[in-house]
Amino acid sequence: MGSSSESGKARLIPRVLFLAGLAASVLLLAACGSSSSSSSSSASTNETAEETETAEGTETTAADEGGGSKLTTVYAEGVPTLEELYEESPAEGPPKSGPKAATGKEVIWVSCGMEAPGCAHPAESFLEAAKAIGWKAKIVDGHLNANNGYANAIRTAIAADPDAIVTHGINCDEAKTSFEEAKAAGIPLVEASNIDCSDPRVGGEQLITIGEQFNKEAKDTAAFYTKQGEHQAAYGVDATEGKAKVILVEFEGLFGKNIGEGQRTVLEKCSECEILETIGFQASEEGPNQQAYQKFNTALIKYPEANAAIFAFDSNVTYTGLSKAVVDAGRADDMTVVGGEGFSEAVELVREGKGDTAEGGAWDNSWASWGIADEINRYFNGEASAPEGIGITAIDKDHNMPPKGQDYATKVDYKKAYEEIWNGK
Repeated sequence: MGSSSESGKARLIPRVLFLAGLAASVLLLAACGSSSSSSSSSASTNETAEETETAEGTETTAADEGGGSKLTTVYAEGVPTLEELYEESPAEGPPKSGPKAATGKEVIWVSCGMEAPGCAHPAESFLEAAKAIGWKAKIVDGHLNANNGYANAIRTAIAADPDAIVTHGINCDEAKTSFEEAKAAGIPLVEASNIDCSDPRVGGEQLITIGEQFNKEAKDTAAFYTKQGEHQAAYGVDATEGKAKVILVEFEGLFGKNIGEGQRTVLEKCSECEILETIGFQASEEGPNQQAYQKFNTALIKYPEANAAIFAFDSNVTYTGLSKAVVDAGRADDMTVVGGEGFSEAVELVREGKGDTAEGGAWDNSWASWGIADEINRYFNGEASAPEGIGITAIDKDHNMPPKGQDYATKVDYKKAYEEIWNGK
């Protein structure tokens, strides 16, 4: 897609070139350079780079410490390359210290909707984390807010009088009255991929008590989901060689707007990229053959020139059936389809080439659930929240693919790290 010549394509095929001569030159320069150049090479971890302008973009060949080199292509200034997207970033790791586990606690996890992978898998991971820390925990299903499901689920949780309620994927403005009822009952609400009513876009009071810091750069849900959107759009830019014609599917809830903001920020940096249409949806419109599916299907017909689609969530890919719509339209081979979070159901579609090219904003959601347990425990012990170190990466059929049937999982042994903290080691 979008290359000016077959020779241009050929130059872009190799991602890693082993150039012994270049590596030897780098070592010689490092040994013979002046004191000032030695200082410079140390700061850049012994890498050198040479840029070459091509019809497709800027090729950068960088020698690395292992004696090899890698070829990257920049299609839009300020947009990460595919090689950068495949790295988990930022790579911080979980907190190195914290309080021992508070005892005798009960926490209820209110799920945005157990029918959607992005809601179900984190809830299940939290039960595992709660068992590890020694708490009672259960899940109450919000059913994607069908028939006022969010408020009903939160009220069910309040009636159980737990020590804390996690509202996962449920923004305060979507169930404000029930959030206020939890506060009035003295039950702390936990931020878990959701946004409080104190957000300037809502302009209300703070109702969420316990925060969620994903990492040092993204200290709340809004910042983290903006980063996810940036990653997704960057994959779309690079995979289409800087010529993405995009159908954007955007969740109209608060953090969905953050994802969309991140996507648009990146696409605006790409001079030959274009958003053909933005399809907005509410949680209750996500089901099979519901409004989100119908709008997307119409857009596929309306825009035969579209070569990319970027979705907000994996539930769009799977539960809503948008990837199937791509396949049914005969577009799976000529469209770059970018999903979100790296859940197993979507990953299998990537593996099989069935309407999902990549999980462009993947992250270890199980780690996030364990991190939420850590944040709650810090609150129970009277300590402030801490960055949990969770990074974002990209998955396609050749990179970061987890074993069949499994969600994306980081290489970081976060479970051991948390258990050591909670056990006072």
